[in-house]
Amino acid sequence: GGAFSSEPALDALPKGDIGKARALWVARDIIALPPDFAAGMFVGGDVNVRLARSASAALELTGDGVQGGDDVAGKDVVLVCDGVLPVDVCKKFPHVAAAGYVAMRVPAETSYVREALKCQLAVAATDSSGIPIDATGVQIQGAIDDLYAYDGPLGAEFHRDGRDEVTLRVWAPTARDVCLAVFDAPRGDEATRTPMSFDADTGVWSATGQFVNKYYSYEVTVFNPMTGQIGKNTASDPYARSLAADGRRVHVCDISDASLKPSDWETFQKPTFTHAVDSSIYELHVRDFSALDATVDVPYRGKYRAFSQSGTTCVQHL
Repeated sequence: GGAFSSEPALDALPKGDIGKARALWVARDIIALPPDFAAGMFVGGDVNVRLARSASAALELTGDGVQGGDDVAGKDVVLVCDGVLPVDVCKKFPHVAAAGYVAMRVPAETSYVREALKCQLAVAATDSSGIPIDATGVQIQGAIDDLYAYDGPLGAEFHRDGRDEVTLRVWAPTARDVCLAVFDAPRGDEATRTPMSFDADTGVWSATGQFVNKYYSYEVTVFNPMTGQIGKNTASDPYARSLAADGRRVHVCDISDASLKPSDWETFQKPTFTHAVDSSIYELHVRDFSALDATVDVPYRGKYRAFSQSGTTCVQHL
């Protein structure tokens, strides 16, 4: 919204709101529109509905419609009204089907769709004379799932061939760029930055190098629908096995490495129960376990080290 010093010409005001993502890209070739989009005139009416994209997040809605797209004027993808949503889409998104959303086919090559999912997007409707009727932003989760469903390795993969090399992978199909920032320590020091390679079939970014016992984070350049801008975010790895104490950097360590195992790790025998009902299961915060136990040495209270002190009240309780 905005303030006007005089009465505006209503016909010149923007029609719609590209900040509200009412269009749902539910499959690689289907965008679902709510039945009241463009007052429903796009269903069987003489209305043009197009998909606009901008890799630089330059789309804006004016009185002349959606402007600033990457495609040459008149070359945006024109959506085709198919009417009822396909059966598989209805099963996957029953709430969308129940709300009466209408299927609009995206007549574009897969390569176009892959690139569009990295962009700012809008769906715009105009009448036969090119007069704007409505416009909205686009939710893309369904298309991402359809194009990039992936169940392969993610996180750190260690190559056990004597080279001490590790491949790091992260699934980020909508990112425009991902850079790997590698550090020697959990805090401080300058990063060594390595560009990551993108697999357009899986949406996975990867880099291979001698990263054992290093620390890293990802620098991800991506469109943010909340801000409407392309931004660079520093992110951890959701598949991390070990982190720095503050969680900001991921530690590259092989958890099967013998040097990381306690001395009795391979020989320790867990207690057995005759009846499972005899077991007691605790969900306990590390700090709460020993913070107020006067029998624990002061430096260890509330710390992991408290679990190693035999004879203390908290350990005896366990």
